[in-house]
Amino acid sequence: MACYWDGCRNKTIHAQGDVAKIEWKDFGGHPYTGMFRGADAGYARLSVAKPPDTKTPNLAPGMAIKLLRDSADSANFVSMFSVDGQDTLDFFANDFKNHIPDATSIALKPLEARFATQTL
Repeated sequence: MACYWDGCRNKTIHAQGDVAKIEWKDFGGHPYTGMFRGADAGYARLSVAKPPDTKTPNLAPGMAIKLLRDSADSANFVSMFSVDGQDTLDFFANDFKNHIPDATSIALKPLEARFATQTL
């Protein structure tokens, strides 16, 4: 991440991943509004919340979508399966959700509390 006069910001979660340009094609016949109105391009980030554990195995995949919109600020959403991760290294083994279940690991409770401040 970028460094400025006051130091460097350390990315502690979702530090490993890939970003790609995406295209939203509106074929009509749907009631979509909100972030889809005026959007035709954006970015997708597929990342893991922590380094993969190949011994267990455990992986905590996540996804973020940013749509660029005409005459409006960009719109975003994030999703993942669980902050606890999943017992497979298959990134797409489980469905992603934007409202994830509570963490079962006590070590992840502070992260869960932080996420709860951003959920509407």
